Amino acid sequence: MWSDIYAFRKYGPESFIWIDEEFGHEAISEVVEVGGDVTGLSVGDRVFVNQEKAFRDPRRMSATGGFSNYLRIPQCEAGYSLLPMDNDLPLRAAVLFEPFVISTRGVNALRPQPSDRAIVFGADIIGITSAIMLDWHGCELVMVCDYSEYRLANAGISASQPATLLRKT
Repeated sequence: MWSDIYAFRKYGPESFIWIDEEFGHEAISEVVEVGGDVTGLSVGDRVFVNQEKAFRDPRRMSATGGFSNYLRIPQCEAGYSLLPMDNDLPLRAAVLFEPFVISTRGVNALRPQPSDRAIVFGADIIGITSAIMLDWHGCELVMVCDYSEYRLANAGISASQPATLLRKT
């Protein structure tokens, strides 16, 4: 979602998200076909679609087709528009790549210090990865708030103390 907001704020209605066009981003994909001029990729490779680079046009970063069954990257280049991933990395771990990128970018913009205390609103994947990154930066206290008991439980947060996720000792 951060990249959608970023694209809209930077490019407004020119963000190239159109009705009847591919949309969605942040996709881990498996290569099923390789064009004749493409090097460095093989059928079966797992890749992360670098949505900002996929069309060589950052305004289209939310239109790479992440919600589609198949993606076509017209200017495909391994290491640029598609980032190869280790096929041995479990898919459940690989899908965390983009949430951690988003969270790291957001948390780094805050420049947290070890004595800081932080509140994260939302125990979704971006909220939890943000809390992890705030903890990694050494914040004294990181709290996560959410109305959803389901999300809090999935985050391992006690319903009796729904705000506390990480506490330094």
